[in-house]
Amino acid sequence: MIKKWLALLLVFVLGVAVGYQGMPQMKNCPENALLSSPRIVVSAKDGQKAGAGIVWRESEGGLYVLTCAHLLCEEGDITVFPFGYTLPQYGEKAQLIGTLPDYDLALLEIPKTPHLKVAKGGDTPVSGTAIFALGNPLGKGSAVGYGVISAPYEAMGDEGSPQYYHRLDCHLEKGNSGGGVYDSEGNVVGMVMGKVLGENGIDKGGYAMPWEQAQALGNAILAAEDGIVKVATLDAELIAIEEIREGGEIKSRMAFSYISPALFETVGIGDRLLSVETEGEVIEITSMPQFETLLLTLPPHSLLTFHLTHYGMPKTVSVRLGEKEFRLGFGTPHQERATSP
Repeated sequence: MIKKWLALLLVFVLGVAVGYQGMPQMKNCPENALLSSPRIVVSAKDGQKAGAGIVWRESEGGLYVLTCAHLLCEEGDITVFPFGYTLPQYGEKAQLIGTLPDYDLALLEIPKTPHLKVAKGGDTPVSGTAIFALGNPLGKGSAVGYGVISAPYEAMGDEGSPQYYHRLDCHLEKGNSGGGVYDSEGNVVGMVMGKVLGENGIDKGGYAMPWEQAQALGNAILAAEDGIVKVATLDAELIAIEEIREGGEIKSRMAFSYISPALFETVGIGDRLLSVETEGEVIEITSMPQFETLLLTLPPHSLLTFHLTHYGMPKTVSVRLGEKEFRLGFGTPHQERATSP
């Protein structure tokens, strides 16, 4: 009897071992991700707030850091610490350049430090892309979470003017806001904005602003004049009329469902938008989120070439973008800093 139980136990152990051989191994978070995602501490009269940020690019005398506007307050002191560092001498005092409340985005500037590096952008993620989420959860210090992109470019907000975010299947806490979302190679694909709680406080996952959108809005903040941020817009709407699977990705064929009177002479309702050409680059249009994100990366009043089909016939037209204005939140505008002694 004892031999029989030993044999069964051996079979079970071997079975478990064999079963685990095929499971993917989670590797360490790449160093370039750690070096570009600092933690942020905001000290104000009513206490401290904790979050994180992403080193976006170099400035004239330091580094620009993107983070969430909801972390900041008008009179608070902002200190940026490299990932993992806790001693006060490693903290850099940050200058708040401005916030864009409509997008919950803020731009900071800090002195250059050898402990922080500019983040490198990654490829467009898809459902199932493995990610690292870096942050300062619960204000207890730098930490790394692991998960996947469960749905890229998911619409959230008002139905008439939604914003698009990557939905994350990853454990997040207060203090993760503003932190970087990185792929397995350490390339940034998004910035944590928050998480969604369902009924009874059930965690339904987090969401992150696509990195290309965060960069475009950062440029818009830098270009603000008299406290006004301008972004490109097109008074038209697209809907998907066909879906095609290419590899592991679903691509949509898009058609205009609404156009403003100003576009009547160039575009018609029902015209299929195949691609957009800007500065010699032809970009295939496969979804409304992709199209909206593309508009954010372009200067207002840019002239685009649309490649369409009109009743099945090829058609090429030129369309000039309009502009949408937002008021810059608190901070020291870039123009004022550049001219101040």
